[in-house]
Amino acid sequence: MQIATFALAMAAGQLTPGPDMLLILKNTLNHGLSSGMVTIAGICLGLTLHVALVFTGLAALLASSPPLFRTAQMLGACYLLWIAWKLLRNLRTPASNGQSGNNSDTAKQSPLSFPLAFREGFLTNVCNVKVMVLFSSILAPLAMGPDGLQWIFGFIIILEAIIIWPVFAWLMQRPAIRRGFFRYHRALNLTFALLIGGFALRLLIGL
Repeated sequence: MQIATFALAMAAGQLTPGPDMLLILKNTLNHGLSSGMVTIAGICLGLTLHVALVFTGLAALLASSPPLFRTAQMLGACYLLWIAWKLLRNLRTPASNGQSGNNSDTAKQSPLSFPLAFREGFLTNVCNVKVMVLFSSILAPLAMGPDGLQWIFGFIIILEAIIIWPVFAWLMQRPAIRRGFFRYHRALNLTFALLIGGFALRLLIGL
């Protein structure tokens, strides 16, 4: 029962709007499903690292050192601001390669290299110290349970990300959603940039 309740709560948390969701939306809608999937792989590696840090006690060590914690928080905020700035800089870039956004069923999405997509996903997640704090508050008490059981909870978080996020990215590639995105891509990318920048500012304000 405890595991089932935990799984439901974490599944709901996966769908809560945040930097990871916005990045998946940005890369999937702008660059296609493959780029979205590679971004998700980077995010999942970041989640795996967060879980490992909690269960090895390194997350608590980082949180107990204000200078280290603030440095990590600042780096995460700066990286999010950089992503937001890139979005703002590219607002004039057409949504398709020379094709009208009104014919979005045949429009081609601009390419994004897989290493860059993976790096964006990994760094956006791993530099988000709020994820580490959340995992520490939830998972650290579970680490006191029977040997082996605590890792099940960490595995649930990672497994749900592997399942939920690809389904979410696939849904974002449905024709109706693509038509809407290509029609309003500048406004939507501006919204992505402002929201990602807003998350960065929240991290900076918390310093």
